[in-house]
Amino acid sequence: MNLIFLLLKSCQNFDFEDLSDADSDVLAQAFMERCLDQGGEENHCREKTIEMFGTAGNTRIDIHLRGGLDTSETGGVSEIISKGKRDLRSRTVPRSECTKPHTIYYGGQCHCRIFYDFGDPIDSGCWRCRPRCHNRATCTMHRGCQCNNFTLGDGYRRCDTNIPTIVRSYSKPDRKTIFVTIKPVPWESPKTVFCRFNNIIVEGTLLSNTTVKCVRKNKKKKNTKVDISWDSITFTKQKVLVSDIEEVDSDFAPLILIVVVMFVLLAFYFIFLYKRKESKEKDFDRMISAFEQKGKL
Repeated sequence: MNLIFLLLKSCQNFDFEDLSDADSDVLAQAFMERCLDQGGEENHCREKTIEMFGTAGNTRIDIHLRGGLDTSETGGVSEIISKGKRDLRSRTVPRSECTKPHTIYYGGQCHCRIFYDFGDPIDSGCWRCRPRCHNRATCTMHRGCQCNNFTLGDGYRRCDTNIPTIVRSYSKPDRKTIFVTIKPVPWESPKTVFCRFNNIIVEGTLLSNTTVKCVRKNKKKKNTKVDISWDSITFTKQKVLVSDIEEVDSDFAPLILIVVVMFVLLAFYFIFLYKRKESKEKDFDRMISAFEQKGKL
């Protein structure tokens, strides 16, 4: 920003009409913001900006103005030259509501600062990503560039199409509904995925970040193989066989065995307690009977 301001200061006699619209946008907004940041009064900064830039370019901030101010409570400017290209995120609000990060207030509106191309000046504040994000990534407020769903990478230099890894697949009793377990992916939407059975491709549903559901029109045949894709173009090449209805995963077999053994042991324990209680009651009855017989004697 300092460099831009120094360039502007050293070019007082430069004809800014020769600049392209995009260059004029950037320089004019930089000048306006710099003036305000240094404590300049808004009308004074606006006059100086118009004095320096004239009507060069289609600035996207409210500095190309017709004469006259409005009398609204915001103190905003009433009119904007028709050819002006404004930042559509700018919002007309009182100055007290323009407090989010990387925002600036002038012309009765809250604006995102120059180069802060993401966010909203009222709801979240504005942010930017440097270096720029990959064309398949999104600039986020706190985590920088994040690859879009179905792609993996650093978000800046690469975002490669993810190819899921199938762990296993099995069919439901109707032999049409097939569930495919995949290695976890860092998203759970969009929900649409694609399943390929030999040469037949059908739409599937992403139930979670580890489970895909596929429904075929016909019942599953023996030795059916399945592959998965996010875009219907790049499929897995594992050709995993679809097993019969919900076979127990071998990873859980030991746990299931332990649970069964515990239930058996608990059952034996309660049976033992019951028998022991029953035996004590019989011994007590025999003792009472003996005392009664002695009393009769």
